Amino acid sequence: MSEVPWPFGRCILCLNERELTLEHVIPRQIGGRLTARFLCKECNDELGHRIESRVRSDPSIQLASENLREQIPELATAIQAGEPYLALGPGRKVPGSFKDGRFTVRSAEQDDGSLVHPTSEAIQHLRRILSKRGLSGDEVEQRLEEFAEAPDNALVDLGVSVQAIRWGVEEIRPALEGPFISSAVLAKIAYEFLACHAGELVLEDRAKLAGLREAVLGESEDAIEVERMHSSEYRPLHGLAMRHTDHAVVHVCLFGWYVFYVHLRQIALAPPHFIYTCELDSGEEHLSVLQAETAG
Repeated sequence: MSEVPWPFGRCILCLNERELTLEHVIPRQIGGRLTARFLCKECNDELGHRIESRVRSDPSIQLASENLREQIPELATAIQAGEPYLALGPGRKVPGSFKDGRFTVRSAEQDDGSLVHPTSEAIQHLRRILSKRGLSGDEVEQRLEEFAEAPDNALVDLGVSVQAIRWGVEEIRPALEGPFISSAVLAKIAYEFLACHAGELVLEDRAKLAGLREAVLGESEDAIEVERMHSSEYRPLHGLAMRHTDHAVVHVCLFGWYVFYVHLRQIALAPPHFIYTCELDSGEEHLSVLQAETAG
């Protein structure tokens, strides 16, 4: 893991002299590895809990990690954990989620009034219903055995007005219901990458930098402008690049496909400007100088 030295002793967000903690420039929960100790614990916790907490839920990140699963299996499994997924089968679409790599449907009532449960919960639910409707313990277990031996997607009449189906799942896919990555997260990435370039200069108490800090905290977007786009293919790669036209622009690339240009229109930054990449499948990281003749 690359750690950028930060010898200045002050937090880049609150500007106070405090004990500094390790911060991931690209959020760790989506595989970021570039780090620096330039946030105090209070600011680090604030960004983690309030700003970055829903990064994994972005539909584009969900799609990218699923499409790259063979190349980055551990990261893809970590990204999917707890996020909403849909199980599809004959005539049904049922919500659920993954835990420790195992999918479980969420108990829910369907539009037709039927109930869907995970198999283990369904057995217990059926046992209680059959018992309440007067069947003896042996009769209940016999009916449940008949249900267990029935083929998938076959309606089984258990008597006493109870029917059940062991529903077969044909496909599991992300529900894609989460919010897109926020401008505050992108401002955070851009500001922290700017700090890696500018060092102590970002600690100056100037209005232009104060506006950028407000953008990081989600309090204002006046100091940034974000372009969002997609490239032509998924790649197990995160990248950052600092460019400069008449203002600083941070190029953020996630999974080789999800691309952002974060314009810091009030910020000017002298060279050198750097390009950072992290290969998510191998963990290799690369840092190079963006040549002046291509900086625009």
